[in-house]
Amino acid sequence: MYYSQNTQTIHTVILSFDGVMTSLSKLRFNYYRRFCKLYDKSLNIPEYYTQNASLQTMYNDCPIPSKLITKEHLKDKVEEDLYAYSLDHGIKIHDGFDELYELLKSKKIDLIYTSTHPRKYTEPLFVLTGSLYRPSKFFYDDLSIYEKYKDEAKNILVIASDVETLKLAN
Repeated sequence: MYYSQNTQTIHTVILSFDGVMTSLSKLRFNYYRRFCKLYDKSLNIPEYYTQNASLQTMYNDCPIPSKLITKEHLKDKVEEDLYAYSLDHGIKIHDGFDELYELLKSKKIDLIYTSTHPRKYTEPLFVLTGSLYRPSKFFYDDLSIYEKYKDEAKNILVIASDVETLKLAN
């Protein structure tokens, strides 16, 4: 559902940490694809992004046979590599985010971050951003947030980078 919105009518912004504030979704894809190559399997971007609505579904159609590596082990390895890379190189916050954050702050609009990944993976990465952009709430691997706020939908702006999250928001 789309609503006519402006800074006078929006009370809350729900924003994806993984793909909107940062490029973590793209980095996860690169690490996942690297593991697939190690097992002589391929992974393409459309396949990845159709499963990327949640870490719970991200590896459902994994091209690597489970007898070679379990989904849990693969998740942990991808997240370990992502964290190690981020520790060495930092995590860049996307251009324009400073201005967006200042606008929301000046208009007293609540900011809620979501991540499709559990707290144990997301929180250390959020800390590495060095972000001063503290949300009023942070939902980890909990896409039910859209159900919780559906009655207020016309006053909420959702900024997401994946199709499944946008579908849930509507």
